[in-house]
Order: sequence, then C-alpha cells, then structure tokens
Amino acid sequence: MKKTQIYISTIFILLIAAFGTSQLQSTPPPPAPLIELPISIVDNRVQLTLQVEHYKLKFALDTGATRTVIFQSDKYDFKDLPSVSEAKVSFPALDEFVQGKNLAPIDIQLGTETFTPKHPILIQQRPPIGERLSFNFDGILGQDFFGQYVVEIDPKADLLRLYTPGVSLKPHYRTAIQLHMKDSAPHIRFRTRLPWEKHNSLKELLLDTGYPGAMVIWNRSQFIDAAGTSKIDNYLNENKGIVTLGSFRIGRLRFQDVPLFVASKVPTQAQERDGLLGSNVLIQFKHVIDFSSRQLLLQSGRLHRHPIDNTFYTPNNENYVVKDYTPTFFVPTMIITAG
Repeated sequence: MKKTQIYISTIFILLIAAFGTSQLQSTPPPPAPLIELPISIVDNRVQLTLQVEHYKLKFALDTGATRTVIFQSDKYDFKDLPSVSEAKVSFPALDEFVQGKNLAPIDIQLGTETFTPKHPILIQQRPPIGERLSFNFDGILGQDFFGQYVVEIDPKADLLRLYTPGVSLKPHYRTAIQLHMKDSAPHIRFRTRLPWEKHNSLKELLLDTGYPGAMVIWNRSQFIDAAGTSKIDNYLNENKGIVTLGSFRIGRLRFQDVPLFVASKVPTQAQERDGLLGSNVLIQFKHVIDFSSRQLLLQSGRLHRHPIDNTFYTPNNENYVVKDYTPTFFVPTMIITAG
C-alpha cells in the first residue's frame, strides 16, 4: 500500500458537538471495562501485542476483515498450529484471492480475558501481499472479534477497553452514528457532496479500520465524474486513480479538507458498496465500535479543531494524479490610461 505526504493545505477536522457539556456532567459514571490493554498507533492503525499459544504476536484491529487472520512470515511459519482445511482468502483492495488455511480454534489472551476465534485463518502468502498492504504486524483481529466485545479505543491514553456486548456507552459520548450491518460487516450511510459533485448524494461506505487512510471511493460513476470524460481512457489504461482534498459531513460531524482517493478500478468484491471509510477519520479522538447496538460513538468536542494526518494511502499501490476541484474565477483587468 503506497503512502504519500500531501501538502496542498493544512488539514483539520471541524467537530460539532451533539450534546452540551452540562448533559455529560449529569450522566452516571461509565461502566467498568472487562479489561484494559495497551495499544500503539502505527500508520493510523491500532496495534496491540497478544499471546497466542506460545507466540507473542502483534495484531491490528480491522473491522473490514471478516475473520481473525494470522500471517506467515520469515520469522514465523506457524506450522504447529493445527489446520482444518484449505482456504482461499479474498482481499478486495487487491481484487484477488490468496492461499490460506482454516485453523482450528486458537486462544488469544487479552490480559485476563481469552478470545477464541472459532474459524481463524492462516495466510500462507504474506509476501508479496504483506508488502502491498503495508503490513507491519503478525495478524488482524476482524469482525469476529468486534462481535464478541464492545470496543473502546482511547488514542490519547494509548488504551483499548473491552466491554460485554449490550453495555451502553452512548451517554458518555457526544456523537452517535448508526452502523448498518451487512452480515458481519459495518457500513455507514450518509448524504454529502464530494468535491466533483454538484449535489449531495447518498454514500454507503464500509467502516474499515484496517485501511489507514481516510476515504476510498470505489464507484465507477463517481470516478467518471471525478476524472472527466477526456481523461477516463488514460486513467483506466494506466490504473491511475485520483487524489484530492474533500470535505464531507457524517451526522453532526463535518470533516474538512480530508485526503480522498478515487479508484479507477472497482474490485469485484467491492461492487455492493461505494468505498471505504478508514481509520484516519477515527483515530484522532476517542471512539467506540459497538456491533451489538450497531453504533459508532465519537468523543467529539465543541467546535474543537483536530489536526488529521496528511498522509494518503492508495489501497493497491495504484498510480495517481492529484486534482484540485476548487472553482476558479476569471476577473478581467481594467487598465486606465491617464492622458
């Protein structure tokens, strides 16, 4: 996954509060978590080190992955982990399948808690997949993990807190956004106008914390509008996408000048959605991903401005062009000659 610095402008998030401070002060204290675990933020991904059998492995949180996955590497081949059957694993970002194995259930220690995914997967082709997706970890905790817990991520404290499903943290958060579940995959629907659009339109994006950027648009009509008819053939032939800065609104939150990637090629497995909403949108502030109540909770402040990482990531190392959709105006010059 290619990452590039963007220096078009300083990028900020304008956060609009959902509730007043006085309302938060009147709420009861938050429930105690089952466990708190230290985390680190690497390339906008939440990572934590966990014990798996006799291995100490680094995992990333990935709401875009259906199941918990472990990757073979030069350091670990994991041949001692019992497998059940062969598996082909889909990577929509790469529009391809890779070879893997369905493992028997394994115990993953979360401090005093134990998470036992019933159908973990071992990926046997980390190179070149790992290099293409910028993997710097040994595995991912996927949607099966998020279905087991209410997950609170506190980037400032470098902590992950886990709660029993059904525990409500909503009274302690200013903003709640509905998650639309498709099988076990969380999606967010919202109306907004992206830079190349003339009017607001409905978007449905997969909430994918495994993608370290802000937003990917995988929609052919959106790409045609963004590219312009004169450039489409060149972009398609060269697998060239578009990088731009855009502002969009989700619920009560408005995100200002965020790096967006519009892909020229729509992965076969991604046809049912318009794109991805990545971890760069969330990692700026404390948040909760709650599959049980189908909510994304954000601890957004009142008119606070948070700097957002100005790095953008092309999902499959695509080529790209940078475009600015800001309208330009011609102002005629008046020349007065004194005589």
